[in-house]
Amino acid sequence: MRKPPSSPSSCSNSCAPKQTDNMSSMAKGHAHIKQETSLRPPILHTGDILSAVMREFEDACMGYFDMKEIAEDKQVQKILASFRDTHIKDWILGDHDRIQDLPFKNFMTELRSAYLDDDWEEMTHRKLGSMKQGSEPFWDFCIRVQAKNSLLAGTPSYLDNEKL
Repeated sequence: MRKPPSSPSSCSNSCAPKQTDNMSSMAKGHAHIKQETSLRPPILHTGDILSAVMREFEDACMGYFDMKEIAEDKQVQKILASFRDTHIKDWILGDHDRIQDLPFKNFMTELRSAYLDDDWEEMTHRKLGSMKQGSEPFWDFCIRVQAKNSLLAGTPSYLDNEKL
């Protein structure tokens, strides 16, 4: 659940409503991405959003922007119709002008903050730190570590190559 802002001005219109009805979210499962082609924007379907799905959505959007050569100032505007969850759609509708003018990176930061579990970053960082190779080949272990770390891209918890 989204934490209340520390002061009224810290949130104003930018606080996105977060889904809080656990029964309905459990019934509908996890969100997923569909994209017919990289020439069309990806669609984020209804459900609880996992950090890996959020990262998949971000990657698909960036591929779409590259393929269509969409200017940075138009990127968010081009993907605002990509959401099927009514909570996200209501957030966008309620603050449309401000949201569509955000840089994509800032938009994704707000989307993560509003629609991932409050402790997603901390939990992902903990899981990354506790990963063990076990009996798998070192290369496979490295790929798993990099994949887990990529979920933290753009956050203070992301580990650069030197820290990995």
